[in-house]
Amino acid sequence: MAARLITRDDLLKRIASSFERHGTGYADTKRAYNAQCGELQRQIKTRQDQGSSMACSQQQLSEAVWLVHYTDDWKRVDEQLARVKAGIDSPCLTHTIAGGVFTDNTIETYYYGVRFFDTLGYWRRDKRFWLVGEPPGTPSPYELCRSLQAGFARIRDKSEEAEEVEWILAIAISETARNAPSAPAGAARQEGRQ
Repeated sequence: MAARLITRDDLLKRIASSFERHGTGYADTKRAYNAQCGELQRQIKTRQDQGSSMACSQQQLSEAVWLVHYTDDWKRVDEQLARVKAGIDSPCLTHTIAGGVFTDNTIETYYYGVRFFDTLGYWRRDKRFWLVGEPPGTPSPYELCRSLQAGFARIRDKSEEAEEVEWILAIAISETARNAPSAPAGAARQEGRQ
C-alpha cells in the first residue's frame, strides 16, 4: 500500500487544529487578521499604482501574514501590522532615520534597513544607478554608517542577524572612508572585516 502524499492544505489544517487546542480562538482571530492584511495589501497596491515602490511595506506585510498563519503571537502581529501601516502612511526613508539612527531601534529595523542600503548600493558610488552625488541635506554615507553603527551598538544583540548588520556596516565604513573627508586616516583599513 502506497503512502498518501501530504499536501499544503493538510499541513495548514494540522497547524490550525494545533493552535485551536490552545483555546486561543485561533480561527476567528486569524480571519480578522487576514482581513486586516487584505486591506493593507489593497492600500499598498494603491500606493504602487501611484508610483511608489512600497517594497519595504510589502516585505513587512509578508512577514505579518507569515506570523498570522504560523504563530499565535498576536502581540507581535499587532506590532508588525503597525509597522506596515506606518510605512504606507510615510514611505519615505527620511522618516525612518532621524539623527543618523533608525527611529525604530530594533534588530529587525537595523537588519532590513542596513541590508536595504547595501542592496541599493548606497555605500558605493559605483553601484548607485539611481543617484549622482549625495542626497541633499543628508549625512555622507561614511557619517551615516558611523551613526548607524553607534546606534546599533546600543541594541546589544548577539544573533546571526546582528552579526550580519555589524559585518555590512564594517565593510560599508571601510568603503565609504576612502571618499569621506571626515574619516580619520587609516579608517578604510581599520574598519574592514576581521
